[in-house]
Amino acid sequence: MKVVVLIWCALAVVGLATRSHVAALGCSAASLAAVALAVSRYRRARGGLNVADPLMPLIGLFAYAYAVVPLLEGFDESAFLSLPGYLDLPPTQFRIAAVFASGALLCLLLGASSGPREATIVAAPSRPSDSRAVLVLALVFSLLGFASVLLILYTAGALHLPIGDILRGRARGQALATFSGRGYLSVGLVLLTLAAPCWALWACARPSRLRAAVCALVLLAAMLALGGPIGSRLFALSLPVSVVVVVHLHYRRISELQAVAAGSLILGAGVLVLVLRGGAGDGGALGSVGLLAFTLDGFNFLVNALDPEAPLLWGRSLVEDGLLTYLPRGLWSGKPEVYGFVGLQDQVVPGLLEDFGGASSATFPVGLLAEGFLNFGAAGVLLLAWFVSAALRRIRDVTMNERSAFAVILLSWLVPNQLSLLRGLGQFLASMAVVVVLLSPLLLSTSSSQPRGRSGPHRPWQASTGDVTDPV
Repeated sequence: MKVVVLIWCALAVVGLATRSHVAALGCSAASLAAVALAVSRYRRARGGLNVADPLMPLIGLFAYAYAVVPLLEGFDESAFLSLPGYLDLPPTQFRIAAVFASGALLCLLLGASSGPREATIVAAPSRPSDSRAVLVLALVFSLLGFASVLLILYTAGALHLPIGDILRGRARGQALATFSGRGYLSVGLVLLTLAAPCWALWACARPSRLRAAVCALVLLAAMLALGGPIGSRLFALSLPVSVVVVVHLHYRRISELQAVAAGSLILGAGVLVLVLRGGAGDGGALGSVGLLAFTLDGFNFLVNALDPEAPLLWGRSLVEDGLLTYLPRGLWSGKPEVYGFVGLQDQVVPGLLEDFGGASSATFPVGLLAEGFLNFGAAGVLLLAWFVSAALRRIRDVTMNERSAFAVILLSWLVPNQLSLLRGLGQFLASMAVVVVLLSPLLLSTSSSQPRGRSGPHRPWQASTGDVTDPV
């Protein structure tokens, strides 16, 4: 690992000093080699990948968005432009961004390895006690979540449409417009995303065909509601992942092969949604890979954000996202339409917001690294990457070792929402705060998901020694 880091440092110096295209792409390749070494070390130490570890999707998605994409754009940038005509790739800025992004990936790995060098000890998957609080929350979250979807459709005037058109997302544009001034509706959708893992945890308490059927039914209905009328592929595809995390922790270990197969299916479903929405190009295999960059386009935003003359915000956009995202307009009539990450988008690509109908019609998050640069300059690119992985490691260690109902459902939300984190830290923190508040009744419950007696056959699946280290 040290050799790879030294190679990256040498390439970075050459790339920044000479603006060499080869050196810049070499930095991206070196950071990917560091990821491969870190993951290999993780697998050896823990006996395989852990599907309940949110650091794994974070590192994988970050490596794709900020190392794989620059490398492939060096061959054919057209396959990765989500907003042609808006996000250009000037050669000099592209090379500087490639060096910064690869350095941020190394900082991400460093953050994932920071902290105490001891194992996260989780023995066999345990059977949680049958928590009445979990069942109550599952019922409340489901009722309020589905009611929010119906209210969105009613407010949008889309209930008269044929059910087939609604499920195919024909009402998506109308539905998005209803969120302006009605932030409580987005909280209702968050409730629906939490309902599925709550039902899964309830089903794992006393496994039976009936409980499994109820969980599967709610999961399918929630996926259809979020993926169809609301048109959120991220919400819809996060649901099966959250259920898998709960099952992995409290019923049966999901093997590495099963996890890779399931992840490939979910990833393929995400690409298929983009194709059906007209995002398919004719670029062959490279074009298919490039479709993922239509969502993970943080690198292209970083390229366009590299303006040394732009004044730094010093965290203002992060504070605005954290404080204003879920603040009801009824409490503050002067709440701005453009703030936080939407303001960053308008700063990087002036006119984009207006051309797409305003913040209520479409938004294009600039990504974690562009957010870091616009707020804190070049240092922000590296420090924000280190901070999110170090903080996430700490949260993971606490929740995995505790494994209360609160901790497990929070983990089940964190794992599939790493894509949201990559799209912007401020909004992610606001969403996470809402999730913590919604799950807080579980903290008041006396029941715990820890086994109180016999918890089924022992299935050791993580190391119990004290010398296990994390990715790097």
